[in-house]
Amino acid sequence: MNCNTCGAQIPEGSQVCPNCGNPVTPVVNATPVQQTPVNNGQPMGAPVDGSAFNYVPQQEPLGMKWANFLGYFVLWVGALINLVSGIAFLTGSVYNTVGVSAEDVYSYFSALKPIDTIAGVLTLGTAVVGVMAAISIIKRKANAGKLVCALYALNFALSLIYALLVTVMTSIPGFTSSTILQLIVSVVMFFVNRYYFNNRANVFVN
Repeated sequence: MNCNTCGAQIPEGSQVCPNCGNPVTPVVNATPVQQTPVNNGQPMGAPVDGSAFNYVPQQEPLGMKWANFLGYFVLWVGALINLVSGIAFLTGSVYNTVGVSAEDVYSYFSALKPIDTIAGVLTLGTAVVGVMAAISIIKRKANAGKLVCALYALNFALSLIYALLVTVMTSIPGFTSSTILQLIVSVVMFFVNRYYFNNRANVFVN
């Protein structure tokens, strides 16, 4: 049999096309209807309940471009950025971007070192979750949407807690413009992907 959307040949009885990810609708051979004389607008001998004229339109397959964009590009780039950021937190090289050494920062703000260490470990963890989410999307796993939402929830929580700890323990303003932007993006991406994957639960079934 062939996919209704992309035309690829797929195994008999498949419910989801492994090529494009869209649901497969079985093709039913249509039986030609013999024209019959009509009487007052009704076919002769037709049932009076009108059941012969019932029509159920076929639902258009939902697009998968956003899922493919996430699974093949966005989540991998995000995982790479989190990997680099996690290493930067653990090594203290995160401060090289502002022209100061980690030793100078930690000698003046000693509370920052354990905060950066914890942030580094958690950031590496978000990189792992991002890779898992990308693979789940590619393989059309049922938990793909949950992993994507969990990733952006973790990004939001990590950014918020880190900014709060830096502000309280060092008196340095932790809520910079980039931090606020990251928080907003995480919230938007959480709800957008939650709505998107909930509407495609019949596609992610593996």
